[in-house]
Formats: sequence, C-alpha cells, structure tokens
Amino acid sequence: KKGGTGAAYCLSPEIAAGTAPYSAKCDVWSIGVMIWVLLAGDVPFLKDYSDLKIDAKKEKLIKAQIQFGITWRGRGITSFAKDFVKGCLKQKPEDRWSSEEALEFLQDKWIPALKEKGLREAATEATPSPVLDNAFTSKMSKEQKIFDHDIFQDIMNFIDYGFLRKTVLITMAHMIDRQDIGEQLSDFFLLVDIDQTGTISPHELKSAIENMNVTNIDDCQMEKVFAGIDHDRSGEIHYAEFLAALMEGAGLVTEERLSDAFDRIDSVGKGYITCMDLKHILGKNYNKEMGTFTRTDRLVTTNLSCL
Repeated sequence: KKGGTGAAYCLSPEIAAGTAPYSAKCDVWSIGVMIWVLLAGDVPFLKDYSDLKIDAKKEKLIKAQIQFGITWRGRGITSFAKDFVKGCLKQKPEDRWSSEEALEFLQDKWIPALKEKGLREAATEATPSPVLDNAFTSKMSKEQKIFDHDIFQDIMNFIDYGFLRKTVLITMAHMIDRQDIGEQLSDFFLLVDIDQTGTISPHELKSAIENMNVTNIDDCQMEKVFAGIDHDRSGEIHYAEFLAALMEGAGLVTEERLSDAFDRIDSVGKGYITCMDLKHILGKNYNKEMGTFTRTDRLVTTNLSCL
C-alpha cells in the first residue's frame, strides 16, 4: 500500500512499483478501473492486495497491460467507452489523462455518442415480445408451453454434475454472447420467472416442472433439484445458473467456450485449476467443502473434455 490507501483493484502502476508519489493522476487511474468494472463486470488487474504476491499479476499492473478480452464481448460496449478506459489507464502518469481531459471526453464525445445510439435504437425498436404481457401473472396457455421432457432431463443431468463442472458451466454462461443464446432459452426463463423478479424461486421452478408433465417427483426431490441449480446457495436461481443448467442440451457448449471459461478461472495461465482459483472467482460464495477435491486432483487444460 505504498504511497496511498484504498481498494487494491484501484492501485495505479506507479504506486505498485513505488516509482512515484500519490497524485491526482492516481485518481484518474482509479476512475478508469471503476469504469472497467462497471462495463465488463470484472477487474483489469488486481482483485485484492494478495494478488501483488503473484508476479504475473503485479507485472501486468506495473506495465499497464490492458486487454479487452472475453468479458467485454456481447455487452454492446462502444468504442468511446474503450477509448475512455484507455485514456485513464496509461502506464506513465504524464501520459495519462488529467481529470479535466477525462471530463471533456465524457461530455464532448462519449455521452453524445450514447444519446445518438439511444435515438437510433428507439427509432427501430421492435414490438415487445408477447411473453412479456399479462400472461406472466396467469396460468401459462398451451401456446406458451415451450417446456418439454428433454429440458427436464437436461436439468436432472446438471444437478448430478460435480462442483467444478458446474462452476465452469456457470462461468461459461456469464461469458457467452447474448446473441448466441437464442430467443427460446431467454423466453423460457421469462416464462418460469412468473413474478418477474429476475430470478427463479422454488415455487416458480416447481410450477415449471409441473408444466413439463413430470409426475414422479415429490417435494423432497424438488428441493434437491432446486439446490442443484442454485449454485451460490442464495435461495434463488439466477439467469447464469439457469443458463448453465441448459447449455449442453441447447448445444451451446463448444471447445472454444470451454477453453475461454477455463482461462477465466485459471486467470494467471498456470494450465490447471486449484482451490485458490475457485475461491478467487467465487469470492464470498466459495465454500471450503466445495473445493476439497481439487487439493489432490488439479484440473489441467488437457482434461477439459473430462468435465
């Protein structure tokens, strides 16, 4: 924490290297990092101060090696957003934008471009999907029933997977481009989310399974199914968890996506996944019991097909 305090992910190269004192340019760096987090949903360099002990991560920060990777895909992020981040995340303080320059770019270029984009989208906006109407609050009609037994079988397969396999699939679900998902899965989630909360509750999942004409499942088994999809144990099924459960059946699991998910978890490129990697990506949702098996069996890149 030389020369300053604050969150590790906002640490600037000169402070990490100890080559310059804290200055206003460090604040501009922090702004760039926070914009990165808001846009991409991850951190560009450090997650916490313990990452400074990892040479590869420290070197990446000190050299300001930014890369707009897979977490930037499919989010509709403009080139102006990337230019703003680039201007704030210059390695040398003297090359980095001042706060005045950052504000000028924001007011004169980025915001006007967003307004123009919004006007274009509003002018070409399609008619809202029928699945978003009042049918959510009533019993699903026969025309809306896209449920079938194959989907239920996909869910049952998913709940039997091991913790690591589920983690990789959920990571993949977070990273997949939205346009690659297709309307059927998105509409399916909306149909199951009867209360329109953005998550699926136990009673909503039960209702959906009943609509699949599944009769041989009791309340105890239903609880097991819900717990098997609720990977982070939040008591709700989030979209990424839902998507992960159905990805394989929908043909969305490819070698490339699997490799990208592996690289996302193995963030320093070791070639294998450890308990610490799982702890890093899951954060507060990590549970020691969940990752016990990886203490002796490390998953290497050559074993991806065995997941």
